[in-house]
Amino acid sequence: MNLPPLVATTAALLDAERTPHVLREPDALVNGAAGKPIKQRVLAIDSDRAIAELVKHGLSDFGYEVETETGGKRAIDRVQTEIFDAIIVDIQLGAVTGIELLRSIRENDQQTAIILLSKLRDSEAVLLAMHNGADDFITKPFDIVQLHECVARAIVRRGTWVGHLREQRKLTDALRESHDEILQREMDLESLTIRSIRSLVLSLEAKDAYTKDHSIKVAQLSLRIAKQLGLPERVVREVRLAGLLHDVGKIGVRESVLNKPGKLNDDELEHMRRHPLIGARILLPLSHRFPEIVSAVKFEHERVDGKGYPTGIGGKDIPLAARIIAVADCHDAITSNRPYRGAQLREFAAREIAAGSGTQFDPEVVTAFLELVPTL
Repeated sequence: MNLPPLVATTAALLDAERTPHVLREPDALVNGAAGKPIKQRVLAIDSDRAIAELVKHGLSDFGYEVETETGGKRAIDRVQTEIFDAIIVDIQLGAVTGIELLRSIRENDQQTAIILLSKLRDSEAVLLAMHNGADDFITKPFDIVQLHECVARAIVRRGTWVGHLREQRKLTDALRESHDEILQREMDLESLTIRSIRSLVLSLEAKDAYTKDHSIKVAQLSLRIAKQLGLPERVVREVRLAGLLHDVGKIGVRESVLNKPGKLNDDELEHMRRHPLIGARILLPLSHRFPEIVSAVKFEHERVDGKGYPTGIGGKDIPLAARIIAVADCHDAITSNRPYRGAQLREFAAREIAAGSGTQFDPEVVTAFLELVPTL
């Protein structure tokens, strides 16, 4: 399904941020059993245990619940199974660097604030850390008050970002639901339009014993030819529907011309040849969703040698669906009773169509048709 630009843009932002499917509520907003806010949890990760403990005791004085780890692999396991409001990680951890740990966390968690520690304020390292999802960067040695302020800012910023993301997601869902509803309404209207037009064509044909069920038979044979050509299922369905509607323009042709038992004169022939254009105009409401069907109806009477009507286009410029319907239409016309002659045998129709290969009809379509003749 194609989404409106605003939906597509918002969805792309969400994908780019690798947002988890469920956004948790910030821990600081959740009350404990005693009615007190739950302490914000912090995980301090440093290969130097003394520094990790320093962070733990220092931030505990500011009301944080602090856990410590000295290895990256163990820290990754904890992050995957526990929820933290902030993670403080040394950029150098040994086997797993702080940047690698950062990337691993951000693959599944966009809500936890992450602060990197480093002995040097390397601008390239800072940019790399920020690019991979770090919220802040602090150098060693650090003041514990400075670290507390850094953690507090990062948690607030990350919480604000998550709030915006949650609203974005709500907006995206609302837009998607609205788009789906509009699309469904359009499809229902198009389906109703197609059924109405089809009913009109069938009622028109039912009044004439010579053309009764003509469109149904053309549609069925067109479908079989399309399948024989190995066309995708969507195209096969469109060819069948175009076959059902291919004569809709005859609604605008005088009955005296449609049912004339003899040969048409020049004026009558010119009048009859208007029906593909009339059909295309009738189907205009479907053109934005089913342009191939409208084109097939418009160009079904063109010839590959350019001598057809209504425009005189030829070869591959004629839509494939129109080239298929042309063969199916000709077959049913030859094998059905008409005011000016009786029905002919299928073998005769097959020979006539084969003789028109490369001039009136597309050779590939003719080949597919001839392969089906024994089963008709």
